[in-house]
Amino acid sequence: MITESHLFGFRHHRREAWNQGEGRASDRRVLLAPDGMFFGRQAIEKRYADAFQQSPITTFSHATYGLNAIDNAVWSVGEWWGTLQGETGPVLVRGYESAIYVREGDAWKIRTLTVSEKPRLVPVAGTK
Repeated sequence: MITESHLFGFRHHRREAWNQGEGRASDRRVLLAPDGMFFGRQAIEKRYADAFQQSPITTFSHATYGLNAIDNAVWSVGEWWGTLQGETGPVLVRGYESAIYVREGDAWKIRTLTVSEKPRLVPVAGTK
């Protein structure tokens, strides 16, 4: 059973993983993204490697709005935003995510991650 102490540890672990760039290398099994479904760690890591090579991330932030325990798992919902290096300069991107994490021993592993992207803002003609 997940306790409040476990949730505190989970929050800390997840924040540290993202800050150290390990969020994309975690043990994800299924990724549901705007560009498709990706199954298994290798496919997911390749998807992120290709995306980051095409549009390198220069900033990234994340906020969790809901974090709840169910049996030996945790689900979360939140919002993310960042800046990509586009062909013509920085591009603001943002969206939402939901995830289900399971605890295996002392490790939290992502089982399902769903990521959506809000439509990108397009400059109005004649403005800078």
